[in-house]
Amino acid sequence: MRRTLLALAFLATSLSAPAMPADPAWRWDNVPRVVVFGDVHGAYHELVPLLQQTGVIDASLHWSGGTTHLVSLGDLLDRGPDSRAVMDLLMRLEAEALRAGGRVHMVLGNHEVMNLTGDLRYVSAAEYAAFAEPSVAASVDPSVSPALPPGYAEHRQAFAATGRYGAWLLDKPLLIVINDTAYVHGGVPASIAALGLIDGNTRFKAELLEALASQPATPGEPPAQPTSQPVTPGDLLSDAGPLWYRGTARCHVLIEGDRLQRSLDRLAVRRVVIGHTPTPILRAQSRFAGDVVMLDTGMLAQVYHGRASALVIEGGGDRVVVAGDTSVNSILPETGAYAGEWATSDRIATLLENAPVSRSSKTVGGAKGELEVTLTTTDGPLAARFVPLSKQQLQHEVAAYRLDRLLRLGIVSPAVAREIDGKRGLLRAADSGWTSERARRDSGKPRVNECESGNDYLLMQAFDALIGNDARTTDNLGYERGTGELRLRGFTDAFRRGGLRGDAAVEWPRLPQGLRDRLVALDERTLVDAFGDQLEARDIEAVLERRNAIVNTWPILE
Repeated sequence: MRRTLLALAFLATSLSAPAMPADPAWRWDNVPRVVVFGDVHGAYHELVPLLQQTGVIDASLHWSGGTTHLVSLGDLLDRGPDSRAVMDLLMRLEAEALRAGGRVHMVLGNHEVMNLTGDLRYVSAAEYAAFAEPSVAASVDPSVSPALPPGYAEHRQAFAATGRYGAWLLDKPLLIVINDTAYVHGGVPASIAALGLIDGNTRFKAELLEALASQPATPGEPPAQPTSQPVTPGDLLSDAGPLWYRGTARCHVLIEGDRLQRSLDRLAVRRVVIGHTPTPILRAQSRFAGDVVMLDTGMLAQVYHGRASALVIEGGGDRVVVAGDTSVNSILPETGAYAGEWATSDRIATLLENAPVSRSSKTVGGAKGELEVTLTTTDGPLAARFVPLSKQQLQHEVAAYRLDRLLRLGIVSPAVAREIDGKRGLLRAADSGWTSERARRDSGKPRVNECESGNDYLLMQAFDALIGNDARTTDNLGYERGTGELRLRGFTDAFRRGGLRGDAAVEWPRLPQGLRDRLVALDERTLVDAFGDQLEARDIEAVLERRNAIVNTWPILE
């Protein structure tokens, strides 16, 4: 009955009505101005100028934002020294904003929950020290707890359910909706699509209280090991839950796109704004054609080397504010091909094909005749690598890149045919930003799957099967160093004729629905237009034959 009444109240809300909650404290409509920031991590002295620059506080640090809604995406705490000062500021601004007709919202981040539940791995000594009180320190028996840092007991008391900060944080939700935008700390896994706004916040609170019930009965009493993990969390508090999930920030659009859309539909929003995962350029960026805005820009410079940033939403548009920067940025750049942004890779391909060569030299330890090349561009020199190839090998490499671009995969780096020093071969961007799977294994560095189901290897398997490439190795399978995104090489022996290879008794890889749709859309005319100058008609027929086998036999990734 209560949910029915809430739904009726929401439908009755007039578009001209003042800003008000449709779901109490969780959904707000008709808000004229929203200012959002993420992941402070105790960077008080970076946050304050940002809030002043966005007009929500004045020189005396009091609310000046009027009816603005200020949103924190969580992770106020840990790593930095001034988490307590950050919380004190926001707690005071909550009351001041309310009196002015505005609001201060905060969704919990994983670090707030960690502090509440006794996972103190990232609490800095300076942060503990900010809670230290001489009277408490004098009462601690060093023979009982000699290893506890100054301020530890007071910190635990403050974050207890009845403590000043614990009680404040326990009142905060997992996610909120303002106008057409949802706000959550980490991302939107399938649990959000399943639960929605009301049930998601309700279940989250129940899981959090259950986790708190496992804590010591006496506030300030240290656990057996202060840095140990608490009890096994519930689904929403787990590493796969919305506080920790990085698939929204990093998973390929073809794997994550449908799952994301289901969450947006369930929340009845156009997009979601997240923190938690620092953006590759430490500036606000978007993914999925603007459906996701990433706002963790590494505010704590001493650890993340970024700058405090905020997203200002008003007048039907967005504006990015960077502390100390007076320029106006109304465009949120997409993060890369994984999110469907192609301007950068297309520009690189154009430069590789047309920019003049200023210098070339033999590559030490490279293939015979391989050259390191420097191209002259308007943005400065561009480092590239040239590999002499036979005509057929070169055609296969170019066709592979063009097919990747046609399918909008982004797992094959830009590569073009070009003549350098009188030889014909393949020109691609330099290796400085690429590392092979062999090198990854030799280093012992794990590769974490950020996606909730499947990963980008599924795209590689489908692509190699489509082009008849049986030569995938740990040397031509690699990753972009900065982002960890998959990048493939080695297509000289691809585009063989014939159907799929493999034992039908062996389980086929799962095929992401988004990629299946793109494969189905391929036809002979499209392929001829894309790379008919590189492949013979029989080669293109073989691609279509393998395409038919893939879409008809491979199970769909749910």
